[in-house]
Amino acid sequence: AKVAEAAHFALGMILAIYIGARLVSGDLIEVLWETGFASVMLLASLASLRVWPRGVGIIIIGHGLYDQFFAHSAGLPEWYPPFCGAVDIVLGLAVLFLAPSRPTVLTH
Repeated sequence: AKVAEAAHFALGMILAIYIGARLVSGDLIEVLWETGFASVMLLASLASLRVWPRGVGIIIIGHGLYDQFFAHSAGLPEWYPPFCGAVDIVLGLAVLFLAPSRPTVLTH
């Protein structure tokens, strides 16, 4: 589950970039929306680590799709959402193939 745990951590860092961009360029509602979205994704990823580590890959792919279709107004440079989306999809697929299908130990 080390691959899935590392991917969960990477997802947190990716989501933090979007929250930071909203803090700089957005209003309070946009900051709250981005923070809520990130919180739901991280909680889902954490739950997946405990049940089906490969699910972290699906969640990361979901973020990549968000990047491709919805993140263009996130206050980031125009090139960033498609780049991040592509990285997310590749990372998510790698987790799907490399992570174990069952947790090896309970994570904290």
